[in-house]
Amino acid sequence: MKFTLNLFQKLVLIFWAPALIYILFMVYLPIKYVKYYPKSQLNLPEEHKQFLRAVQEVETSAKPKEVELAVLKTNPFYKDSTKLGNADTQSLPKTILRLSSIIETPERKICIINNKPYYVGSVVEGYKIYRIGEYYVELKGPKGLVKLEVGGVLAL
Repeated sequence: MKFTLNLFQKLVLIFWAPALIYILFMVYLPIKYVKYYPKSQLNLPEEHKQFLRAVQEVETSAKPKEVELAVLKTNPFYKDSTKLGNADTQSLPKTILRLSSIIETPERKICIINNKPYYVGSVVEGYKIYRIGEYYVELKGPKGLVKLEVGGVLAL
């Protein structure tokens, strides 16, 4: 017995048969034969249970808060929590300049400081942009000539 298929039947067989087989194995069979149990009904070794508890603890822990550095009154990294005096909090930097990138256009170079574009001659927090290089920016200000590299931070 010989079967002959026209062009449409051949295309269906070539393209749709693998897709249908894939759907059968990847979607239908796991739904029908695989049973999923809640975590409470699992029979796991003790080290696996410890790992699950650790993961649950991390998932349910509170997210850390961002705090302004000038507001900080105690050192969070020491257990004795020594108090910071007024002189210490006044010496903390009030502003930070962060150079994230330098863009070179046919007309001029642009530097991105604190997510804002600046050009040669622009003033940023009291510092005038003196020169924009390949990977750095030179600033003139109260501290004199300061070189700030891409990815670098200048505390004022």
